[in-house]
Amino acid sequence: MKAPICSICLASDMLCKACKESLDSGKVTQLEADISREIHLLSKKSKTLENLELIKILDTQGAIIIVVPKGQAARLVGKGGVIAKQLSAKFKKRVKVVEKSESLREIIQSIIYPVPVLGLNVVYGKKREMTLVKVPKNARLLVGREELRGLVQALSGKEIEVEGQ
Repeated sequence: MKAPICSICLASDMLCKACKESLDSGKVTQLEADISREIHLLSKKSKTLENLELIKILDTQGAIIIVVPKGQAARLVGKGGVIAKQLSAKFKKRVKVVEKSESLREIIQSIIYPVPVLGLNVVYGKKREMTLVKVPKNARLLVGREELRGLVQALSGKEIEVEGQ
């Protein structure tokens, strides 16, 4: 399993010097370390998690977003959502598994699913560009609009503004 912390720290309750420095510098969060360890424990029971790679783990007010490479989301969610439900129960928040993508639409859609993305419009300014994301007007998003902006910025480096239609 490839995680934000090393394999020794995955199996231990303590962090090695390098992982501790990553935690102190903010490169790795405590939540990333805790979830990585929990998934490592679950991988002993479920063989599908053995070669899993965790790219990033983001904490929002409404959910924990776990970013994995393309094609690995189903393995982490588990059959019938069993693994995601175990993680959700352990960390007392909804767990959303998102596959890394180069497509801005795919990133946004995977975060806000089942709410559809109705449109993406790029707005060009003098010094920057921003993408306007259109969603249904009364849509209940898993994460707030401001949190969605921050998540998309962290995952793609692009600025967005969310608008109801």
